[in-house]
Amino acid sequence: MTKRRVTLACVGIAVLATLSGATPAAAQGRGMGHHRGQSSDTTHAQAKEDPMEAMEKQFEEMAATKPVLKDVRVEKGARDSVAHIETSYRYAFRSYGRAMQKLLDDARAQNEAPDATAITQLREDARKLQDREYAALRDLIATDQRAKFDQNVATLRADVDKAAGVPPGDD
Repeated sequence: MTKRRVTLACVGIAVLATLSGATPAAAQGRGMGHHRGQSSDTTHAQAKEDPMEAMEKQFEEMAATKPVLKDVRVEKGARDSVAHIETSYRYAFRSYGRAMQKLLDDARAQNEAPDATAITQLREDARKLQDREYAALRDLIATDQRAKFDQNVATLRADVDKAAGVPPGDD
């Protein structure tokens, strides 16, 4: 009985290895989002992510208010102001993303390493901008909600620093 299971497992592995990249839909030209009569270079083909957009998005995410307002009650009258603050800061953070990408592109064009001091300065400036955004948000929320807000900010910063490899306590 065990010999039969081993044989079936080997056959299954062999079949999977043989067909790993070819599904019936792909073999018939119907896979990967393509329709009949379309070639793979149409608008449905998956586009590569633009590095400039990725860098801008990374910095824009610093403007997100959802993580720091988690479990924080925001008064109805302040909700529009919170949305306005997030939108305005998102545009400011986007410019930091563009500056960072330009710095990296310039270094790549000259076959040099990017200027670590300039990168550090951009990140520090972005963190200061984020501090201003958080201060504006903190002013909008009720006094009894500020402790939770401050805790959320500290948690977010610790998570970001950990992901970036910054040792705890090195701000």
